[in-house]
Amino acid sequence: MVSERATVVRPGNIVLDADDPEALASFWAALTGYVPRALFEPYTGLQDPTGLGPNLTFQRAGPSRRPGHSRCHLDLYVADPELAAGRARQLGASYVRRVTEGDTRWVVLEDPEGNEFCLVAAIGPDRAR
Repeated sequence: MVSERATVVRPGNIVLDADDPEALASFWAALTGYVPRALFEPYTGLQDPTGLGPNLTFQRAGPSRRPGHSRCHLDLYVADPELAAGRARQLGASYVRRVTEGDTRWVVLEDPEGNEFCLVAAIGPDRAR
């Protein structure tokens, strides 16, 4: 039987593509009062100092943006990304890919209108709250 905790999906991170992630993070830090969040390259991160709001992550956009690709997407934190991805697919999402980078893993999906979102393993102090 699947625990109720394993099926909780919550907005945890907003990811923005950036030509200059550090400069964009500085802008958002000044605007929101968020503080730096330690991440692995090539990401720059901020977090709500109260621990209540979602994290903000800035990723280098790269020269090969695909047409129609959103410059912003949601990371949804969940105990079991694979289980949550199965449920999302039953609801109409489409599988894109699985990723393991740095200290975490996630599943990339598209909603029924093609908007990408990620189901991220809620592991680590800034994801498991």
